Amino acid sequence: MKVNLGPPGWPSLEMMIRTLVLGLFLVGSTSALDSAWLPNDSYGTDEAAAQQFASDYNHTAEQVLYLSVEASWTYNTNLTDYNSAKQVEAAGIEQEFNYVWGKKAKELFLNTYGNFTDLELKKVIESIWTLGVANLVESERNQVSATPSSPTHDICKANIF
Repeated sequence: MKVNLGPPGWPSLEMMIRTLVLGLFLVGSTSALDSAWLPNDSYGTDEAAAQQFASDYNHTAEQVLYLSVEASWTYNTNLTDYNSAKQVEAAGIEQEFNYVWGKKAKELFLNTYGNFTDLELKKVIESIWTLGVANLVESERNQVSATPSSPTHDICKANIF
């Protein structure tokens, strides 16, 4: 029997427990961001370095976001616990990517970007260091990552008699 502790549409107690267990599993198993997706340590702090940084970020973000969108699509078209776990894992990778690159952008350009002449580049650098969910501590990021797949999974299951 499923016990729903909240308003209609909220996940059942069983689903909340499963999500918590999945989240704890992922906290222990989440690996570091692939080294190919990390910013290198050779960037300077001037405008030319910021151009290269933004270009490298864009190229890498395409790969990370593709992974995240693919996992989300797979889950949303095939609601399984396995696909849910893969979606949560991909969201965690995306958040870690945003955190690492955003932190690096702040370290490198916070004191110099005000002197950049390319206004579009300034906007790009500012958007990279605006971390959003990546500002949360890792355990809270994992909780946010696990949340979207849980209610959908529970709501979309149907019993056919």
